[in-house]
Amino acid sequence: MLFRSRQRKFSGTIVSAWRQFSAQVTRYQIELGNSMFAESPIKRRESTRINVGSVPIGGGAPIAVQSMTNTLTTDVAATVAQIKRIVAVGGEIVRVSVPTMDAAEAFKQIKQQVDIPLIADIHFDYRIALKVAEYGVDCLRINPGNIGSMERVRSVVDCAKDKGIPIRIGVNGGSLERSEEHTSELQSP
Repeated sequence: MLFRSRQRKFSGTIVSAWRQFSAQVTRYQIELGNSMFAESPIKRRESTRINVGSVPIGGGAPIAVQSMTNTLTTDVAATVAQIKRIVAVGGEIVRVSVPTMDAAEAFKQIKQQVDIPLIADIHFDYRIALKVAEYGVDCLRINPGNIGSMERVRSVVDCAKDKGIPIRIGVNGGSLERSEEHTSELQSP
């Protein structure tokens, strides 16, 4: 009985605090002339809507919350636990590094244990991208500068196109070919 009365008192305190907060927000809205609900000064460029799993991206869709795991992907239990924590705090998409074929095999197990769209972050070996595509990845994140030849990049693109998998292109200075580094305007001093 004592626990229930404390629980009711605690619940009542939360409800009371929420009512006070709501009243204060309403007062601010009146004082500010509802400016907090005016159109944002940030203008998003027009883009084509795609889906990463069931989450719409672009084309006026709301901004989606994405995070990335920092576990070893081959540690399936730890990676799944971290993904579930991300989901619990509002994550809608999770990116997972898949640096090796062993990680690709682990990715297959991870994908079977979670219900959130997964992006596979691929570096250096195009065959890993082909493997996770086979395992049902929701999106590929590749860096064409470190995947290899145009033929290898084309094989990843063709596979993704055949399976309806979107590709996120990531490019940074560390992935440029040596010949491109000297001509790049992105070169840092």
